Amino acid sequence: MYYVYLLKVTHPTMQYYIGSTSDLKRRVSEHQAGESFYTKSKLPVKLVYYECYNDKELALDRERNLKKSGSTYMGLFKRLNLK
Repeated sequence: MYYVYLLKVTHPTMQYYIGSTSDLKRRVSEHQAGESFYTKSKLPVKLVYYECYNDKELALDRERNLKKSGSTYMGLFKRLNLK
């Protein structure tokens, strides 16, 4: 399985982080332990959402779309009732 996930972070200039992985538990633990370059200075982090995919390319495409398309990103936030 492959996962696309959304983390809530505390840093004022970045409220959420989007990523993908094949091992969600390990990856979230790495983020929480400060082992991720992009979130280590923004601790603590909290997993707020994830999606599962059978295909790695589908997960990577979804991650790219969320990061590049404002409407896709905002659609997810609206669906999750996040700000």
